[in-house]
Amino acid sequence: MAGSRQLESMKDVHDLAVSKPRLFSATHEEILRGETTDVYFVKTLDLLRACGHADRPVVAEVFARGSGIFAGLPEVLELFREKPGLEVESLAEGDPFSTKETLLRIRGPYSSYGMY
Repeated sequence: MAGSRQLESMKDVHDLAVSKPRLFSATHEEILRGETTDVYFVKTLDLLRACGHADRPVVAEVFARGSGIFAGLPEVLELFREKPGLEVESLAEGDPFSTKETLLRIRGPYSSYGMY
């Protein structure tokens, strides 16, 4: 996979080459291309495409196993800024949360956000 193309399939995962040596962290570009996703999400997108359902609206909820303070909303919104058809609901940046409380809810086509 070359350039700034977004990772979209298991073939892209197999073609992915990571330069060495490097620190164990991703660049902004790698994150935006979906190169840091879990293979599970890539396989799900492949399967949905094969069934003709990749653009079907779905809902994802993000929660934590423990309590804490919600942080990272600006990064999430930036990641999804140019993705079509997404709605994002969340706690406010800095809000405290409880164990298993929904922190973030994303609605829209899986193809727009499933890789993240």
